[in-house]
Amino acid sequence: MTGEEARAAAAARVRAHAARVATAQVSPSTPPLAGVTLAGFPFNTTGRIVAPVLITRLHDGPSQQLAVMCFDGFLYVVDGATACAGATAC
Repeated sequence: MTGEEARAAAAARVRAHAARVATAQVSPSTPPLAGVTLAGFPFNTTGRIVAPVLITRLHDGPSQQLAVMCFDGFLYVVDGATACAGATAC
């Protein structure tokens, strides 16, 4: 591929990407990277969070769970779909 062919291919990719962005159904009032508010989040702990949140799948099912260690000595595990939280002393 020559330099001219590479430039033409890159320009075509940019045009295709711009067309996909232009046809996206995004509301003008929606800020970039906006999420949705979920019932049960944020959830309260009795201590400060010690470490990053681990997102994992602890059991079979459609949702993932969030696990986080806090300064209160508890490991909190929260179901991502239901916001059901459990705590275990460590």
